[in-house]
Amino acid sequence: MLYITYLIICICFDRYGYHITKASYFICHDQGTIKKLFENLRNYDGKNNYPKTCGRFEISGIRDLTTGYDDSQPDKKAVLPTSKSSQMITFTFANGGVATMRTSGTEPKIKYYSELCAPPGNRYDTDNSTCDSYSLKFLTGSVQMLSKTFCLPSMYFY
Repeated sequence: MLYITYLIICICFDRYGYHITKASYFICHDQGTIKKLFENLRNYDGKNNYPKTCGRFEISGIRDLTTGYDDSQPDKKAVLPTSKSSQMITFTFANGGVATMRTSGTEPKIKYYSELCAPPGNRYDTDNSTCDSYSLKFLTGSVQMLSKTFCLPSMYFY
């Protein structure tokens, strides 16, 4: 039975692509600190300038559902619903990875997620390592960089 389940999963990977995700969070009870953290991301290297990299990973797109900004749209306006009462910024990376930072609606948390999906039928990266190995390296690196570079725990959290 276990082997049949494995085969079905392999068929799904071939059809839909290999998908891997990693998530974590910080606890923060101070709304002012949370607002400052996200405002610093929106003004990273000057007014209304979002980050261009996250560590060694190049950022190719930004969607900010708090302000309604999405640079992947011709008019730079988000298509998804926006809300000024919650913070949420999504970074798309040049390698196809995606990372999102957002506040929780029910807990004093700043959550962050990172994901990467290989194209259907492609289980190998350019260096012949499996996509799951490559994805895990990207996800671990991007989540570490999100927390170290953007959340700046030593600056915002005790």
